[in-house]
Formats: sequence, structure tokens, C-alpha cells
Amino acid sequence: MKSFEQLYLETADLFESGHFKSPKWINTVTKNLRKLRMMWPNHDYLELSEIVKDNIWRVEQIYLWSFFTDENLEKNLRGHGSLNFYYLSQILPEQTREDLLRYFHVTSQKVTDNNHVLTEMTLKKIEELNRSSSDNKTTQDEHVVEKCNALSKDIWQLLIDDCKIWEFDLKFIELLERISKQRFKITKKDSPFFISQIEELISRKYLKKTTYKEIYGIFNYL
Repeated sequence: MKSFEQLYLETADLFESGHFKSPKWINTVTKNLRKLRMMWPNHDYLELSEIVKDNIWRVEQIYLWSFFTDENLEKNLRGHGSLNFYYLSQILPEQTREDLLRYFHVTSQKVTDNNHVLTEMTLKKIEELNRSSSDNKTTQDEHVVEKCNALSKDIWQLLIDDCKIWEFDLKFIELLERISKQRFKITKKDSPFFISQIEELISRKYLKKTTYKEIYGIFNYL
């Protein structure tokens, strides 16, 4: 009978090979994981990683997979058999995960580099989504600043007086004093700080809606 260490390392190698299209591979991995479920020592992941001399991330993932339900295990083994994909794809929307897998199944014909290909595809998709999210935030910030710059300077003077009473951030008061002058506007450099401070004032309910209705109208996404 194989020891726990031997069975774990064999299973780790199987996952690395990524032959998820092979029924034999799926059957072997399933049997190994079910055996491992009964053999895990009562240690934390760090201690387990020292026992099997493997990185803690993979130990945690194989431990997790060994306790999947039969249905969930079969779905993931037949769908991709990749620890990397399962871990990375958790931050993707469900539909995006499904689309990514569908595209992978259609385009990937090789057997030996399935893990690598799918991991690269997933990382690229995550990067695209993060970049898109960042672009949308930048666009929103630009619109917010554009609208704020169009407001009457009297609003900023009123806010200066209130911020002094509230003993609010001195740097923000200094920024307000600059943009309250006719020839000054909120710059791109100042935008993140300016927006964060207005958002904080609103979240802390310092700004009265009746007094600062123009600002509330601009920050209506909060």
C-alpha cells in the first residue's frame, strides 16, 4: 500500500500532466483523491507541505479537491482537470468561466501542455477584465471631475468654510482653496484625492443634501 506521501506526489504529478481528456487519467485521479481524503494527517497546510515537500498552494488545492462531491469532482476533472484554472477562475464571472472553457476545448488539440495553455488563457482574461474595469473607473472619474470643474466657485468656498468647522483634512482644504479661485481647476493629478475626499464626506454624512445638491447630483453613483 502506498504511503500518504507517495500517493500525494503521484496525484500532484497527474495534475501536472493534465491529461483530462483521458478516461484512464480521470479514473486514476478520482481514486487517488478518494484515498487521500481518508489519509490526510491532522495538520495545517504549512505542516502538510513540509511533509510532502511541495508548495503550500498545491497542497491546499489537492486537499480541497479530495473533498469535492462526486458530481463536482467529475465536472472539474472532465471539464479541465486543472488546479490552476480552478483557483484562478474563481474570480471570474460564471459566464466568462464557461466561455473560456468552451473556447479552450475547441482550440486546444494538444495533450501535454493543457495546463499551461489554459492557465495562460485564464491569466490573460483576468488581465483584460481588470484593464477594462480600470478604464471604466478612469472614465467615470474624468466625467466626475469635468462636472465638478463646471460648478460655481461659490460651492467650493462654502465647502472650505464647512471643512474648517469639521476640522477635515488640511490638504483637502488647501486643494479646495486652490480650485475656488477662478483660474484654477481640479487637475488629473489631483482627481483621485479630490474624489476620495468628497466620497468620504458623503459617506460620513457631513454634506447636507439640501446644501450641496449639485455635488450629490454628480456623485449619485454612491
